[in-house]
Amino acid sequence: MRVYEVGSRGNYLGLAALCSAVGIPFVLIGLLWPLGLMVVNEKSQASSAWDLLQAGLFLVMGLSALCIAWRYAARLPYRVVVADDGRIEVTRLLGSLSIRPCEVSSIEKAVTKVGLEGQDAREIRLIYTGGCAPVPYFAGVDDLIAGLVSRNPGIVTKDGWLERSRAD
Repeated sequence: MRVYEVGSRGNYLGLAALCSAVGIPFVLIGLLWPLGLMVVNEKSQASSAWDLLQAGLFLVMGLSALCIAWRYAARLPYRVVVADDGRIEVTRLLGSLSIRPCEVSSIEKAVTKVGLEGQDAREIRLIYTGGCAPVPYFAGVDDLIAGLVSRNPGIVTKDGWLERSRAD
């Protein structure tokens, strides 16, 4: 069994907590002010079109912060375990995923759009029968891919980078 630490659970949880601490007050202002349950700018209720626009912007900004943080934190794994039988266990902040090598149809290279400061933006995506599992790039990614390919030679890639590495 091989264990790869591909990220930090603490970093993902910290990002989610920070964005939640910012996002929740914005959501509360956006929801409670138009209902008259909160005073903003000495106004007990958002009554004009401008006030409602401001409340809507608060709501959208807060929901965006929450959505980005929790989607990011829940999606990326912090540990990948390869069992002796080749099964891959991808452990995330919220849950885990078990993939058998025969279920993997392709592997894609990608670049993350949102990332932590100092984190490598590269990732690989394991496309399998039930969906897609993004894995941040880490030092042992070549070993992981080699093990997968040895157990399932039918794995393909979009641009042929895996085939080129097989030829080397």
